[in-house]
Amino acid sequence: MPFAAQIKPYLARWAAEKNLLQHDVVFLTEWLELLTQRERNLSGRFDIAQKNVLIKLICKAGAR
Repeated sequence: MPFAAQIKPYLARWAAEKNLLQHDVVFLTEWLELLTQRERNLSGRFDIAQKNVLIKLICKAGAR
């Protein structure tokens, strides 16, 4: 399955449930892993800002 198709459900859930999901370490980690895999397997420009947001949220949620 293409990475874009794998990432799309995460974007949709994030749009619908951002307040809840920003504390869900499992969701955030899975999404970050997909973005990281996409970078490793494809060349081109990537959304580094999104990865940085996810890393900050994971750190913040993990500290709870």
